[in-house]
Amino acid sequence: MLNSPAGVRHPDPLDVLRRRFRDWHEPIPALLAATRPEAVLHHDIHELATP
Repeated sequence: MLNSPAGVRHPDPLDVLRRRFRDWHEPIPALLAATRPEAVLHHDIHELATP
């Protein structure tokens, strides 16, 4: 998961994730290295304030 403002689209979202998590412990970098670009999903998620 990567927090970004609503509507932001990265030209290469997998590269953004690989750079963001490159210093994390294994197996995170290895999993991202094995991920195909077409497998990356992007969905804006909006938090609703508590009434």
